[in-house]
Amino acid sequence: MKNLIYIIVIGLLTGISSGCTDFLDAKPNKAIVVPDSLEDINAILNNFGYFNREQLIGLVSSDDFQTTGDYLETIAPQFKNAYLWERDLYPPDVSNTSFALHYRQILYSNVILDLLDDIISEQETKDHYRGQALFFRAYAYYALAQLYLPLPASPEMDQVTIPVKMVSDISAQAEFKNAKEVYDLILKDMNESLALLPKTSAYPIRPTLQAAYGFLARVYLQLGNFQLAKDHAELALADNNILMNFSDLDAEKMYPMALFNKETIFYCQMISSFGVTSSEFSLVNNKLYEQYHENDLRKTLYFTPNGNGDAMFRGSYVGNFDLFSGIALDEIFLIAAEANVRLGMVDQGLELLYSLLKTRYVEGKLLPYENLDQNAALNLILLERRKELVFRGIRWSDQKRLNMEPETSMTVEREVNGVVNILSPNSPNYVFYTPARERLFQ
Repeated sequence: MKNLIYIIVIGLLTGISSGCTDFLDAKPNKAIVVPDSLEDINAILNNFGYFNREQLIGLVSSDDFQTTGDYLETIAPQFKNAYLWERDLYPPDVSNTSFALHYRQILYSNVILDLLDDIISEQETKDHYRGQALFFRAYAYYALAQLYLPLPASPEMDQVTIPVKMVSDISAQAEFKNAKEVYDLILKDMNESLALLPKTSAYPIRPTLQAAYGFLARVYLQLGNFQLAKDHAELALADNNILMNFSDLDAEKMYPMALFNKETIFYCQMISSFGVTSSEFSLVNNKLYEQYHENDLRKTLYFTPNGNGDAMFRGSYVGNFDLFSGIALDEIFLIAAEANVRLGMVDQGLELLYSLLKTRYVEGKLLPYENLDQNAALNLILLERRKELVFRGIRWSDQKRLNMEPETSMTVEREVNGVVNILSPNSPNYVFYTPARERLFQ
């Protein structure tokens, strides 16, 4: 255990470092305690305030989100920059929370992985905790890749790297790896976790085998490997595929969706920020809002009109104004539907889509889809994916992957105070700069 730093998460460290280097090479101090028991590992994994959090940048950057030019001047600079697709998100004097948050998760995961052999002798128990740490590490690297890396198939793949560290040894230097190398690490961790994770968990803040299958389906879809996306989505749905019926939800409640509802496979939420998650000026894209049919229950359960022709989102699976970003059954249905259609199995894909949407519409008002060719079916599924997963933090990743194909590429425009900002397909602005401090080490 020489040169290893073990940190108990609960109550020991507050705030987030301004850069990942401080994290990855942190030095011991009096506030740091060396975990030496299984209880300590559980304390680390149970701190959902660190492990079950994601950044908000992807949501604000995406075409899901809309606000006014005047309000934009009042929010934190990183969100204003994300909204305007500025590649440098954070001013030098502002802590880079979206970057450091996920490196904190990676550090804790590495600590657990390096600690297991010293603390746990029973192999089954060791495997259980190893699987969870691998999942959390992969989940954190994936979150970083969505903001700071292009897709592996992008021409810019070799031009952009992020720091990677797979051990908690403070003498080991972080390596800078490109998109393919990072996604390879994610897949390696996740595929190893499949044999280790439990089938069930008391609460969805801990990963399970179903969560791993669902996450792998998400990753493979992002990479354009539709066969493996289909395979893993279907594995995720094999033993648990019961959706909520939105007709049973109370639209009179301020937040109709319950926390830990039965569609939640793995719970994660975006960092709370009043300016984005709670403000009356945090609006859904008007053009998207207009796409919801009057018989679509999501239109009333997801949104609250503000009286000015705009709508605010309220349909989070967190059950309050915070925003869910984890893995849920509806996403898995949509991954399976899209993958089937892309592989030429149009009827199967549309059947999966119909199975989902009939739980979202007024009973009897949704007719089965018939006589759609592959392109029409794909376009329908992509539209319904966007409508179903709105404000989940997924759309930014979807924009990046869909821009890789001419048929689904898009140009996004935002007019702010009379100035039109344009995000063209495959723009370099889909990849944000790592913090200036980290670029010094490249």
